[in-house]
Amino acid sequence: MRKRVILVMKKYVIEPLGVMHLAGIARELGWDVSVFLYESIAGKFDFGPLYEEVRDSKPNLVGFSVWTGAHVQSFLAADMIRSMGIPVAIGGPHATYYTADCARHADMVAKGEGFRIFRHMLTGEEFPGVKQISPGVFFDSEPRAEAFPLPMRETVYRRYPELGASPIKSIMCSTGCPFHCSYCNSPALNDMYKKPGESSGFKNVFRVRPINDIIAEALFVRDKWGVKMFYFQDDIFGYDMAWLQEFSRRFRKEVGVPWHCQVRLELTRGEPGDRRLDLFREGGCSGITLAIESGDAFL
Repeated sequence: MRKRVILVMKKYVIEPLGVMHLAGIARELGWDVSVFLYESIAGKFDFGPLYEEVRDSKPNLVGFSVWTGAHVQSFLAADMIRSMGIPVAIGGPHATYYTADCARHADMVAKGEGFRIFRHMLTGEEFPGVKQISPGVFFDSEPRAEAFPLPMRETVYRRYPELGASPIKSIMCSTGCPFHCSYCNSPALNDMYKKPGESSGFKNVFRVRPINDIIAEALFVRDKWGVKMFYFQDDIFGYDMAWLQEFSRRFRKEVGVPWHCQVRLELTRGEPGDRRLDLFREGGCSGITLAIESGDAFL
């Protein structure tokens, strides 16, 4: 009998990219996967359909991706599912920074980058760098060792057709950011992966997906569900200039769909910044989002 995992996350206006990539790992391993996105109704999250699905399908594992702000309700749901005799795993930002808090409500917790940790949870296979750092808590000291799996979009779009019907679809091309904004988690994440003698662990977490993979994903989305714009959700899209040059040349020609991205203001300054913006335009970029940090309330 095939094993089954249910992945759970709060519903947002964009696709749950992290969960869909994790679902791709489970599919690759031959597991049956479903994704449940909980929503707020009258200020409360409705987990009733999730409990019903757990009772009916009796999964081998339920995995929660938890963001701070939705953690209290997620913990209540996790406790309920564990009381039904189903193991629970918790990952995501809250698990990374409030690990002990999550460990009280889960059988397994992923701290930090979780692709290989999730693979270990499903198979029990050992990987160099993936260690149990406290009871039930796992950390991967080599976060770039596992390539991005292709996201399992069809499962999400079938259950939540409004996401599949959206004219804007999101794709992740890279992870990591070297900047030190006070409102962001990246500085803490970089410190978490810093090796002895290094001032920052950024280069240990920064990774860029192969362009062939991104184009294949974009074509699959374009041809199966339709799209008017791709939104690249990277914190700093196009940080690697050599990668950006090839991407800009190929994406417009092979995919032909406009795109939007996020970038730090510093990366648009001077001659390198001018070149980066030129490549954005040449590649089909229709707009960028900038996060602006200032101590001045007016700004």
